[in-house]
Order: sequence, then C-alpha cells, then structure tokens
Amino acid sequence: MTFGRAATLRANAEPSDEDLVADLAAGGHEALGALYGRYARLVYQIASRSVGAAAAEEIVQDTFLGIWRGAGSFDPSAGSFRSWALRLAHWRILNELRRRQRHPAVHDDNAESDDGGPLQRVPDREPWPEELVEK
Repeated sequence: MTFGRAATLRANAEPSDEDLVADLAAGGHEALGALYGRYARLVYQIASRSVGAAAAEEIVQDTFLGIWRGAGSFDPSAGSFRSWALRLAHWRILNELRRRQRHPAVHDDNAESDDGGPLQRVPDREPWPEELVEK
C-alpha cells in the first residue's frame, strides 16, 4: 500500500499518523482507511464506556468524518495526530451526553419487562373505538 507523500518519506516503513493526515488533507482518501485501522477501535472503546455500544459506533463514524473533513486544519506543531483525533472523539462524546441530558432516553418497550413495557402499565380510561360504535 502506498500513500502519496508518506510513501516518498518512508520507503520501507509504515507512514506516520502525521504523514497520513497530510496525505488525507492533500486528497489522498485512502489514508483515512489506514488511520481508521489504527484508531477506530480505541475511539470505540473510549466512547462505549461513556455512552454505550450503539452510540459509540455513531461516535466512531462522526469522529472519522470529522478527521476527513478537518484534515487540512490539523497542525502537527500543536500536538500529535492521536491527541487531535481523541480530542475530536471526546467532543462528540460530550455532545452525546449533553443531548441525553436535554432529551432523556426513551425506554425500549421490549427491554423493560415481559408485560410489554412501561406504556402497557399505564391505565387507559378512554373507551376503545369498538365501544364507541356500540353506543
């Protein structure tokens, strides 16, 4: 596998994260796959501890979309790619936690109990449509 600038900088070695993100910023979209392979699992593990597995998958996708879109803004003099990528993931995790505070989770009816969930336990005092027709 070869990457534009990274291939010329490191003939027989793996390209660095910084080389890959520079390639990505220059339009080398295949570099995103290498970065994903290196960091997706770590981002997922960190996110799943805070927000659960399903939301963690979304955070991984959003993080790498942010990496792809923001590759040109990455500044290696400000820190490593790893810290930049994890900071992007951290922001997305915080946004998800804030969203959950604003909109409390809706319970899954099937996971709540065998009787159909919390909505089945709410008494319905209104007549059924069939009862209205009979009157």
